[in-house]
Amino acid sequence: MKTLMFFVIFFCLGAFFLVSEHNLNLNEKGNFSNLSGMYVVWLDQLFIQFKTYTGYAVNMDWLPKNVTTSA
Repeated sequence: MKTLMFFVIFFCLGAFFLVSEHNLNLNEKGNFSNLSGMYVVWLDQLFIQFKTYTGYAVNMDWLPKNVTTSA
């Protein structure tokens, strides 16, 4: 339940950010469809960035190197 609430709040904040960033008045005709299109693009970019950074994390060498010292 907490996870679901997190995602609902996250996506609502994303929509509020888009509305405030682009000065959209949702009472005007056509602005809701503009918001829908921008929201889909925002989610697409979010997914692409998540995929990119996950790929970087997977490809990193996380194990320590074997260092031998000679006396």
